[in-house]
Amino acid sequence: TGRNSALLQKMLVVIQAALSLVLLTGAGLLTVSLSNLEHQAFGFETSGRLIVRVQAVFAGYSPERLYQLYQQLEARMNGLPGVRSASFSLGNPFSGSNWSTGVYFEGRPVPPGGETNDSSSWMRVSPHYFETLGSHIVSGRAIDERDTPNAPMTAVVNQTFARKYFAGQEPIGRRFGVNGGAHQQDYEIVGVVEDAKYVDARDAALPMFFLPYLQMPAGYWSDNAQARSNYPHFLQLHVARQSSSLEPLLRRTLAELDPKLTVVRVQTMPDQVAITFNRDRLIARLAESFGLLALVLACIGLYGVTAYSVASRTAEIGIRTALGASRGGVMALILRGALAQIGLGLAIGLPVSVWVGAIVKSQLFGVQNDNPWILAAATAVLIACAVLAALVPARRATKIDPIRALRAE
Repeated sequence: TGRNSALLQKMLVVIQAALSLVLLTGAGLLTVSLSNLEHQAFGFETSGRLIVRVQAVFAGYSPERLYQLYQQLEARMNGLPGVRSASFSLGNPFSGSNWSTGVYFEGRPVPPGGETNDSSSWMRVSPHYFETLGSHIVSGRAIDERDTPNAPMTAVVNQTFARKYFAGQEPIGRRFGVNGGAHQQDYEIVGVVEDAKYVDARDAALPMFFLPYLQMPAGYWSDNAQARSNYPHFLQLHVARQSSSLEPLLRRTLAELDPKLTVVRVQTMPDQVAITFNRDRLIARLAESFGLLALVLACIGLYGVTAYSVASRTAEIGIRTALGASRGGVMALILRGALAQIGLGLAIGLPVSVWVGAIVKSQLFGVQNDNPWILAAATAVLIACAVLAALVPARRATKIDPIRALRAE
C-alpha cells in the first residue's frame, strides 16, 4: 500500500512474463524434439508388428536338433491366424542389447598383436527377418532358406558397414570374419540392408552385420558364448490385425513345440519403441506443465495489477471521459500500460530463452535451440493471453460513469 507498491507489482508481472516465455520456449523445444524422435525414419516398420521376448534353454542341443526345431518354429509361427510373416533373432531394435565384435577382412593385413581396431555390431537372424521387420534390402539378397548350417557361410551388412569398410567399392562378394585374422574368409557378404537404428534413436545407425542361425566354424560350438548366440531371444510377427486371442495361442504353440522355449513378454513394436522415449516424454510433459503454470500465473498477475490500476485511477478515467475521451481511447490507455509490462518481460525473456535453449541443446533432436518459429509461437501465446487478461479490467474502465467517479473522489 506504499507509494512504490505499484512499481513493485509491475516488476513482479515483468518477471512472471519473462519466466513464462522461457518455460514456454523450453516446452516447445522439448515437445518438437520428442515428436521428431518418435516420428523419424527408424529403418524398420512399427505398425502391425508384434515382438515376443522368449527364453530358450537349449544347452546340450545338437546343431542338427536346433535346425529341425527352428524349421518347425518358423512353420508354426507362419501358420498362426493373421500372421503375414514371422522370424526370430538374437536381438531386436531398442531391446537394450547390443552384441559387438572385432572384424577382420580378407586381403587386409592383421594389426600387430592380432587385435583389430575395426569393430561392428552383429546379430543372428532367421530367414524372412528383414521382410518381417520391414527393413529393405538395397543390394544383393537377404538371408533366406538357402543359408542352411551346411551351406557356405554368408552375411548381410547394413549401409553404414558397407560405407565404413568398403568405401567406393562393391561389398557384395567380399569376405570377412571374427575372432582373429585366421578367420578373414569365414563369411561372404551376399546383401546390403538399409540402415536401421537398434541402440539409440538419437544417434546414427551403427555398422552392423547379420548372420544366419547355426552357421559358424565347427570349433566355435565349444565356446559357450558362441553357442548361445544361436539361441533365439526374440520372435517377430507381422500381423494383419491385432487380436487378443493371438497371445494365448502363441504361448500354447511354443509350449507344444518345445517346453524349453518360453514366452517372457509380448508387446507391439510401437510400444517397444515408445518405451525408449519415456525419459524424453516425461521431461517434455513436465516442461509443458511448468510453462502452462507460469503462463497462468503471469496472466493472473497482469490481471490483478491492471484491475488495481483501474481502481486507483477511477477519478482520472472519469475526468478523461468527461472531457471527451472515447471508450476506445480509454481501453487503449489501459491496454498500453498492461502490454508495456509484457513487452519488458519479453525483452528480458527472449535472450534468456535462447541461453536456456543452448543449455538443453544436447537433449534436443532435429530442432535448433534458437528455433525462430518456436520463439515466435511462445511470444504470440504470451501476448495473446496477456491481452485477454488485461481486456477485462480495460473494458470495465470504459464503463466508469464520470459523474459517479467524481462524486466518489
